[in-house]
This record gives sequence, C-alpha cells and structure tokens, in this order.
Amino acid sequence: MTMRRACAWLAALSLAAGAYCVGRDYIYMAVNLFVFVVPVLLLLGAAWSFHDRWTWMAFFLELALVFTLCVVIEIYAVDAGYWGFSEDMDRYIPARVGGIPAEEFLFWLWAPAQNLLFYLAFKALFIRLGVGRASLGDLLPMISS
Repeated sequence: MTMRRACAWLAALSLAAGAYCVGRDYIYMAVNLFVFVVPVLLLLGAAWSFHDRWTWMAFFLELALVFTLCVVIEIYAVDAGYWGFSEDMDRYIPARVGGIPAEEFLFWLWAPAQNLLFYLAFKALFIRLGVGRASLGDLLPMISS
C-alpha cells in the first residue's frame, strides 16, 4: 500500500471518528479530527513523494520538539493555575494526563504538523510550476522603495 493510499484511509477513519465524537458531544475532539488530523493526513500523502528523507527527518524532529515544548508549557500553566479545562464549558473525553484532556495533546501534535505540511505542499507546488526563489538582492530594491 502506498503512503498516499494509507493516508487517505486514515483520513477516512478520522472523519468517522470525528462524526462519532460529535454524536457524543466531544466537540473539541471532533474539531481536532476535522480541522487538523484529516488535512494533515491528506497533505502528508500528497507531499510524501516530493521530498527527500532529510526533509522528512527534519519535519519529524521539529514536530517532536514543538510537541514536547508545548506540552511541558501547558502542563506547567495548568498546574500554576494560569488556565484550565472545565467540563462545564465543554465535554472532554475522560482520558487526562496532568489535568490536561487528551484532545489538547492531539492539538499540539497535529497543529504544527499542519503548518509544516502546508509549507512542504506549497514548496512542492512551486517546484512543479517552476517558480524560483527570489534572492535577497532582488528583494532589497522593492523593500527600500
């Protein structure tokens, strides 16, 4: 099975899971699935073949670093009382780590991935279209005028 096909199947499963979450009033999880997970999987499948393994190693390293940093900051902020998660405002799935619902971990995993994959998708599109990069020397006259 190709990466594109695997990502399409996972995206379809994520849509089904999102529909289930809407039915159970787990709106935050459904939003995570619909807004982040499905587009990331589709972009990953589309961009996979256009980039070399060093690009993907950098992608996953950056994703691991951002996820770790954001989760550590979030756990600290919730413990310090800067913000929290209330069942009165929204229903969360019961799984929690350090007082943080599982949906929040999903957010910090998929939101940076979505940004990076949009970058890689546009980069692949520009390469395919033959759009080159402007050098700093080309941009300076435009900035100074």
